[in-house]
Amino acid sequence: MKPKWVGIVGVALLISFGFLEWIRGRPSVAPVAAVISDRSALLGTDLRTGDLGELQALSWGRVESTLNHLAADAFARDRAIEEMEEMRTAPTVYARAFLLAAKGDVEAGREALREVDASVVPGRCAYAAWRLGIEANAGLANRFWLAVGRAAEAGELGLLQAARVRAVDGKWEDALKGYLTSDPARWTSFDVSLMASGRRVAWRRGHDGVGGP
Repeated sequence: MKPKWVGIVGVALLISFGFLEWIRGRPSVAPVAAVISDRSALLGTDLRTGDLGELQALSWGRVESTLNHLAADAFARDRAIEEMEEMRTAPTVYARAFLLAAKGDVEAGREALREVDASVVPGRCAYAAWRLGIEANAGLANRFWLAVGRAAEAGELGLLQAARVRAVDGKWEDALKGYLTSDPARWTSFDVSLMASGRRVAWRRGHDGVGGP
């Protein structure tokens, strides 16, 4: 895939597959840990000329809304990337990683995430980081995998997100149930490949008793 298109796909993966997908597909009773603020940390600030110091105190609950706020303006996005370079709080480093990927440099975004301890990242944010790792060719079982698995089992992910995680984990029956109750319009080539893998495993189990992928 050409770098230009990687960037375009990156924006969708960061936000649509991560945060916005979680909002649309969240369980009917959302766990407390999954509450997201709809207020950007920079609300009321001129993103092009104002002080971006509030990003130093960015909370996990405002990561999504702040990313959406900044990503809407390429100049503001790039300015924030530069301003955040010396900031080291986990949510801020995480947000900068996704802004880098939204700019089109998915690999730089994944590298930036190396500074973030996966154990402190909330489930919905860990899912987005896991998908970013996949898009940067880091493999399905990248370092956010354990956090994502826990989030799926705790009900912190949307139906489609949880189905993807369970498919990767080889829990094909549970994954299929999730896919059947999700919106097919939101399925991607990633889902097609996961379902194809599940079908092959199910076929092998039915023919030779193989117990797993």
